[in-house]
This record gives sequence, C-alpha cells and structure tokens, in this order.
Amino acid sequence: MRDLKNNFLAFKATFVAARDAINRKLEGTKITAEQWIVLDSITPGIHCAELAALSGLLVPSLSRMIVTLESDGLIKTAADKEDARHKKVTLTNKGQKLLDKIQKRAAL
Repeated sequence: MRDLKNNFLAFKATFVAARDAINRKLEGTKITAEQWIVLDSITPGIHCAELAALSGLLVPSLSRMIVTLESDGLIKTAADKEDARHKKVTLTNKGQKLLDKIQKRAAL
C-alpha cells in the first residue's frame, strides 16, 4: 500500500509540474491547458467522441468546452452528414493561428 501511495504522490508531482509548464507557455492566450490539448488533438472532421478519447475528457466535459471554443471562434462544428446525431469538429483559421503561436513558444 505504501508503494501505491508513493507512486501516486510522484505522479501527482509530475502532473502538477507539467501542467504549470504548459500554463506558462499559454500565458496571454486566454485558453487553458485542457483547451489547448483539445485544440491540438483536432484533425479535420474529427467526431466529438473520438476527440474526447484523444484529449482524455469525458464527452459531456468536451461538449461544454466545444461551446466555448466555438463561441471564441477557434473551432467550428457541423452535423455529420451520415449521422446527424454526431458532430464533426474542425479548427478555424483563428484556431490554427493560435496553435501555431503556442507551438512556436513551446519550441523556445
């Protein structure tokens, strides 16, 4: 049991350090680390369920985030022509420019 607790504490410390490093790179962008992960996971026409799996979010959490990202003009959604119950997500030009800006910062 002690090993499990030590492993969890080590994981938590690593997670917090990584999150803090990401947040420093995102300063001034007005997006969160979680939003960046979602934006970075988008491929043209990806379904919401697949995007949730890639970004490590539950579909309801992603759905709320999609509303925000779309209202900020970073993504656009459209009903899947084959199954209108599903949405496809695509980055807008504004969203791609933001991702490019963040990737340039991360390279520094």
